[in-house]
Amino acid sequence: MKKTRFKKVAAAALVVSVLICAVGNTASVNTDTEREASARRTSAARAMSAYETVSKNERLYDLTLELISDNSAEYGDRKIEKVKSLKDFDGNDYTLFELAPTGYIIYSNHSGIFYEYSFSSISPYYGYEGDLYYGSMKAYYQKVGNEFVSTVFPDEILQRDGVDGLREECKIVNERNTETKAAYNLQYIEGDISLDKIRALNAAACAKQSATVMASNPQPKISMENFFKPLDLKSEFGYRDGGVCGYIAANMVLAYNDIAYENGLVPDQYIDRTAMTLNGETLTNKLLEYGGQDPTLTNYTYPGTDANSMGDIVRAFIKGESEISLPWNITTWWFAINANGAIDKNQPPILFGNYNPPSAKSAGMNGGARGAINHAVVAYGRTSSFWSTAYRVHYGWGSYSDVNLSYNAIGTTMILSYF
Repeated sequence: MKKTRFKKVAAAALVVSVLICAVGNTASVNTDTEREASARRTSAARAMSAYETVSKNERLYDLTLELISDNSAEYGDRKIEKVKSLKDFDGNDYTLFELAPTGYIIYSNHSGIFYEYSFSSISPYYGYEGDLYYGSMKAYYQKVGNEFVSTVFPDEILQRDGVDGLREECKIVNERNTETKAAYNLQYIEGDISLDKIRALNAAACAKQSATVMASNPQPKISMENFFKPLDLKSEFGYRDGGVCGYIAANMVLAYNDIAYENGLVPDQYIDRTAMTLNGETLTNKLLEYGGQDPTLTNYTYPGTDANSMGDIVRAFIKGESEISLPWNITTWWFAINANGAIDKNQPPILFGNYNPPSAKSAGMNGGARGAINHAVVAYGRTSSFWSTAYRVHYGWGSYSDVNLSYNAIGTTMILSYF
């Protein structure tokens, strides 16, 4: 098992490719590029196991290229560098496309849903081969012998009750994927409709989303995207160890609402208002205190949180720390109910991954199971495109500030609103 994580793609490789394209006969270069792309497509399709025939795998490859092209205006050119097979903990199959220079796409084989993707983050399975397991949002593992080892945090091993918990969560996700299949994607892969039809459907879906976004909301000082997306360094978004992703998400949401609406929500010592970032892990630690936890512990993983428990913690923080507490409202929901409306109103929701309440056990040095801890992310945008209904989220990890995550990954939601 390879444990070296997040190797940066050498800038020189990109420079070389640009120089090659800049010399010689343009038509010849384009022809060679097209031939290379076609060869990559055929080679990848023959090696893929997503579907039973090469032609279906080729169409999946083409569909993935279409998703990449659809996002190229914002992220630049990407190419598919490697294709890998994933299984979830309930035995369902996914296909992983690793992109160059950065990015990855996780596709649900049976539902046709592009379940998770990012064009700015390194694949969480980069450098790993064989026996790769996907437990939905923020749960990436490789099976080594009888153990499931995190590919992002290689020192973390999933315990037995964590495996059982993820199996149950994956079963629920699979049921939701089945209910909300991307039917047109599957029809294209079967050869029943054309790629032009796919493009037309995607354009219509994007136009519909643009028409539904509300324009009369109070305008924030900074947009959600301009606040969350640049928070790439751990010190900027309140990261700390201990399995406290719910607390990290809440600390980012509190900071955004304070900076965006300038309403005295968070005391000055927790925020760098000039840089529009958090002051290290100070606010996350304060929220841990309001959650009844000791933030000074080391080599310890704290009990998990869900939307309801984190809602109580944020209410207690606002009551105890904020200059003005009356205008704030906290609501919690099953699944991603009302998340779209909150995002359209510039109110970033916290999305929790587990459908069941997290285990009271803690993980890591003090026992318990990593999988029993609820994963949480902050949503700051959404795409109701043909590809999927997805949320643009900050994972609360360094270099994972811009990930697209399927609606079906969400177990519960907490929304903090000012108006």
